[in-house]
Amino acid sequence: MHSDFIGRRHANRSALQVMSCLSYALFFMSISELAASYGYELVRRSRHLIWQHRITGRLVTTARTPSDHRALKNIEGYFRRNSLTTA
Repeated sequence: MHSDFIGRRHANRSALQVMSCLSYALFFMSISELAASYGYELVRRSRHLIWQHRITGRLVTTARTPSDHRALKNIEGYFRRNSLTTA
């Protein structure tokens, strides 16, 4: 019933739960690429993602899940605005 792509880890989950996990993974990869392009690295993960700039040490906190279709644009704005300000 499940494809090999989904694997055993998701064997007991519904299709909606599997899509949710895959969507989160894509969202996280997109945020990671954005953060790296602005010089940020992930410091910790809890209910939010905490990013720290490699040079200035400034922190940016982002949501762990997308709130709407503009979530990535908004997060990019956080990185951009925080990169432009001085420490």
